[in-house]
Amino acid sequence: MGRQEGLIMIGAQAAGILGLTALLLPLAVYAGGEQVLSLTPAVDCTPTSSAGCSMTQAGYRVTLRFDAPARSLSPLPLTLVAIPVPQKAEVRFVMTGMDMGMNRFAFRRTGSEWHARAMIPACSSGRADWIAVVCLSYPQRIVEMRVPFITP
Repeated sequence: MGRQEGLIMIGAQAAGILGLTALLLPLAVYAGGEQVLSLTPAVDCTPTSSAGCSMTQAGYRVTLRFDAPARSLSPLPLTLVAIPVPQKAEVRFVMTGMDMGMNRFAFRRTGSEWHARAMIPACSSGRADWIAVVCLSYPQRIVEMRVPFITP
């Protein structure tokens, strides 16, 4: 096989892989038949402030507030306001590049607010750069909000 033929073959393989990737991408936004919509917070959005972290996108308005200082292995009361009102809401805490295990906490609705009592896991490497992932369940759609924060 000559150099030109080899390049054509590599190019065809790359095109095949890229084509397959393009087919797989739409499947990544569906989980169990429900569409996943990710909301992006502002860079300075902080759930530890008294106002919490709010974002409005695609017809959804969501506010997450930590009602106590965020510390690993300590109870953390949370308040959530979501419009429109979801069927259920939960939060989990993750770190980029780390497996923090199963740590999902359900919110309970009380009037126009949702409340949860969560606990941030301990990171064995000592990192403190967390992401609170709030998942709101609606018919045929999951709305996800990822809010970064730092623990002391």
